[in-house]
Amino acid sequence: MWGQPPSAVQPGEARQPSPLNLKPVLDAIDDFESAGQRLNASAHAALASGPIDPKLAATINHGAMQVERNWLNPNGIPGRPWFKHILYGARYTYAHLELPGLTEAVEKQDWPTAQQQAEILRQALINNTKLVDD
Repeated sequence: MWGQPPSAVQPGEARQPSPLNLKPVLDAIDDFESAGQRLNASAHAALASGPIDPKLAATINHGAMQVERNWLNPNGIPGRPWFKHILYGARYTYAHLELPGLTEAVEKQDWPTAQQQAEILRQALINNTKLVDD
């Protein structure tokens, strides 16, 4: 099927356990989600109390734009430096691909690259959590 990755394991071949530790990434995702929930609660409270100060609105908008910029890796994904976004990309077939650098490294069972891509994702999550909390 178009857009589907080739299987990293051939039929009849045993799947090797992954040495990839994603716990730090999952923890960072949880922290980012919690920060988003706090921001949402704060926004609801501010909206319920009346009009938003234009300076506050501008600060929030600027922060939201910076969060999006923080999902970009200036080096791009391994093998395709023109794809800068670490959350979304495209396969060679142009089918969508989430977490492109990490996903492609795992599909190839290239564990050092996968760990590197996981660390890039974790650091972006940490940076964005700080932004959302500020």
